[in-house]
Amino acid sequence: MTSKHSVWLGVGLGVIALAACSSSSSGKVSASGGNAGTDAAAGSGGYGSGGSAGSSGSGGAGGNAGSGGALDAGNDASDAGDAGPNPSKLSTCPGTLGVTPLLFCRLGSSTAITNPDVGPGGNPVGPQDFTPGVCAAGYRSTQAGQYVEFPEIDNGNATINHAEGTIAFWFRPEFDLADAKTHYLVQTTGIANANGGLRIVRRNDRALEISMKRDEGGGVFMFIAVLAQSTVESVLKQNVWTHLAFSWKTSPTPSARFYLNDTAFAPTTFTQGTEAVGQASAGESIQIGSPPSKAESMGTFDELKILPVAIH
Repeated sequence: MTSKHSVWLGVGLGVIALAACSSSSSGKVSASGGNAGTDAAAGSGGYGSGGSAGSSGSGGAGGNAGSGGALDAGNDASDAGDAGPNPSKLSTCPGTLGVTPLLFCRLGSSTAITNPDVGPGGNPVGPQDFTPGVCAAGYRSTQAGQYVEFPEIDNGNATINHAEGTIAFWFRPEFDLADAKTHYLVQTTGIANANGGLRIVRRNDRALEISMKRDEGGGVFMFIAVLAQSTVESVLKQNVWTHLAFSWKTSPTPSARFYLNDTAFAPTTFTQGTEAVGQASAGESIQIGSPPSKAESMGTFDELKILPVAIH
């Protein structure tokens, strides 16, 4: 952005340049050039008419300043774009997200889980099964109680923003898509109590669901977003890697979007409840895979990313 200082500097330089040219012509003109120089020195204080010389100098410098301003505006636009990352950036390995994630974990080994690229260390629970993934190796979950968990709060820093955010990962389902069973993908443990939390599942009606609830099973929720089976299965295929991203906002009006292989889908149904959104809580965790006593994921996960902002 062009500042007032840069414009005054342009005026001053223009006048000085003109004075220099005048002094090379004749003694008489040189004296006049001296006066113009004095005018330029006083220019910052708005000296008189400051001569038409000052006006001429200002015109030349003004052109350059305008060009600079346009460049600054372009940079500002680029910066604004970074605040809302493009969904396609989420599916690359690892990708330039345009925003610092709260968590970025490659999931391909116990070391990758306990020492993620960004965010707090996680913990693989149950049998550890790592298999070839999209970017390197992935984490395979095929039985209840086999999952990876990360703390919602670590050293005072949240790993998930309940009010707004995005969760993205690659997933290769091993289950028969026509099996009419629920398959857990992601949940936060606060969903089972008064803290509230998030749940992402492939439902027994073969639709995808992202919901914000508390006291799971008690019917208390903020929103439930569902993407119908016909849309899901037009992209999601058995034993084929699909990139999934789930974006949500809880204010000013709750909303959600599903992204399958970087294509955005509005929910087929969106039900808004009356429950206020909870906050990330110490002692609660984010679970990827098959939580205890829940329906198994039956698939492999790769490249988990949790952002502090929605992408829709």
